[in-house]
Amino acid sequence: MDTYFVSVERLSFPWLNGKPVIVGGRTLRSVVASCSYEARERGVSSGMPIVRAMRLAPDAVIISGSHGSYTSYTRKILQVLLSFSPIVDPASIDEAFMDVTGVIGSSSPRELAIRIQKAIHDRTGLWASIGIAQNRFLAKMASNRAKPEGVFELKPDDITDFQVGRIWGVGPVTQRRFFTLGIERIADLHRFTRQQLRALLGKQGDSLYFLCRGIDDSPVVPGDLASQPLSISNEHTFSTDVLEPEEYLPVLALM
Repeated sequence: MDTYFVSVERLSFPWLNGKPVIVGGRTLRSVVASCSYEARERGVSSGMPIVRAMRLAPDAVIISGSHGSYTSYTRKILQVLLSFSPIVDPASIDEAFMDVTGVIGSSSPRELAIRIQKAIHDRTGLWASIGIAQNRFLAKMASNRAKPEGVFELKPDDITDFQVGRIWGVGPVTQRRFFTLGIERIADLHRFTRQQLRALLGKQGDSLYFLCRGIDDSPVVPGDLASQPLSISNEHTFSTDVLEPEEYLPVLALM
């Protein structure tokens, strides 16, 4: 979904349209949960401290957000997706993978994607960007290229000129390590054998050997068949630093 939290808020508050909008906490220690494209143009991004976001976009509207409302719209979106295919894997509150192998019929993948996109918009008033590919990894890359409000298709050979940082699992630390080895683009990784990448990065090297070639065999598993989560999390941000056990242990107990 495109700027999901912001887009849902704009349905309730149309006066937010066209304005830089930040969804996040209202304390000085909060972070940006989501932001509009107008705010992104000023350098604001998700995960950024609210204080820094306010400096970059001092005229932005800051909204604490309504998680219940976002969840409600997610249910509606998933109902739309399930009307096209029974194999829908929710990846997060604003993203899902679909396997449409057996349901395309006479439509081209692009025609089907446009129909899905229109159905979501008709049901919710929200726009989705859809990536088309033969596996999850490429579809995720394609959906990023499709934003906003677009449809984009990627094949394995299409990604060779992409930056290595676009690959799943390649964070800033790994990317900096690659740069020191002269590896900037995905095509540069093709020079390395599987054994070389494994020696360089351990188990992650095996994964990268296949991903840089657009190969990903992870299945799209319907949400009701997905395995139970291995962990759960909860968080709380203190308004000021706390050092004494009697200050933080009660909060820990509540969490």
